[in-house]
Amino acid sequence: MAALLAPLAAGACGGGQAELPAPRPIIVHSGERLHADPDSMEEVHRWLTSTIEVIEEDPSFWIIGEPAARSAYVWESVHIVTPDSVRVEYERTHPDALTSHQVYAFLHIMDRQGRLLDFVPEAPVGDTYGVEKAILERVADTWLLGRAVFATSPYDPLDHLMYSAENGWLDALILTARPDEFEDRREAWLRENPGGPEAFRQWFRDTFDQEPPGVEETPGE
Repeated sequence: MAALLAPLAAGACGGGQAELPAPRPIIVHSGERLHADPDSMEEVHRWLTSTIEVIEEDPSFWIIGEPAARSAYVWESVHIVTPDSVRVEYERTHPDALTSHQVYAFLHIMDRQGRLLDFVPEAPVGDTYGVEKAILERVADTWLLGRAVFATSPYDPLDHLMYSAENGWLDALILTARPDEFEDRREAWLRENPGGPEAFRQWFRDTFDQEPPGVEETPGE
């Protein structure tokens, strides 16, 4: 079972065989734009529709959506309640974000159940970081579908994820926000990209006018 999903899920499930609306450009306050590929959005829509059906109908787990007062990245929002149930917090003023948070929780449940490859066949099972990145790529695609096709409202944590994934900064986002969780992978990334942290920080600040997660604001900047 699963909690009721947000408006994005309704759009996905209600699409049937009808053609999706043409994706619209996405823009943030800095003027940075994203343009979603129509064929890619059709593929993401099919994947999300079938995934939501499993979330709603599979009795082997339970995802509980819980409104919260604060915003959160998807990796901050999932709390294990029992081995087969998780609680997903989402900001109550941004209900459109719930579906993407639930997809993140669902894919981690599938990983624990040994079923992840049924939904994310490219995931390198057994590689903790690789699995996390593959899951976040799917979540970013889900949010891109919502923003470009279903006109979901902007939401900073998911916009950060989506823009990072679309601009080749997903590794940087994960390894900056969660350095202790993926310490070995971060060290390897720093060796391969010695200028990576500062380049990512500058891109993030230019795009969102704030520091990336995991980097403290510098007074006076």
